[in-house]
Amino acid sequence: MPKPLIIMSYRLNSIMGKKKLYDIAPLLKNEMFLPLQNPDFFKNVQIEPGGHAVFWNEDIDISEYELWIHGASQ
Repeated sequence: MPKPLIIMSYRLNSIMGKKKLYDIAPLLKNEMFLPLQNPDFFKNVQIEPGGHAVFWNEDIDISEYELWIHGASQ
């Protein structure tokens, strides 16, 4: 399960042992992602079955590709 660090970021651990930090701040320019500014909403992230995305509800998700490609190496 991703671990909320602070509002706007997640730490990702891959099965290859690599770690990434993904900053969601750039996504907040899109109205769809504005609910992620609420810490209580943000911390309720879930992983889709199969691990292909993280999601908060049926409208807000981020693919594993986006997380991995745009995440900063740790």
